[in-house]
Amino acid sequence: MRELALSYGVYADYQETRNSIDQFIHIALRSLTSSYGLKGEDLVVVLAGNFFGKEGFSFIEVGTIQYLTDFVNITKEA
Repeated sequence: MRELALSYGVYADYQETRNSIDQFIHIALRSLTSSYGLKGEDLVVVLAGNFFGKEGFSFIEVGTIQYLTDFVNITKEA
């Protein structure tokens, strides 16, 4: 995996293919909050490959941890 190292505070996190975008975001947020201690107000960019088997990326979402948590309708207990 190539890591993005543009500046301090940029973290790359790799995932295998998931069944849905919501599942992908949920797992990414859980990983970022547990591994790097990110909080609800921290800004993140989620960039994902194509969910339909083609090359390249087809998904980008920018928001705070809290916004993205609400976006996929999950709770911290999930």
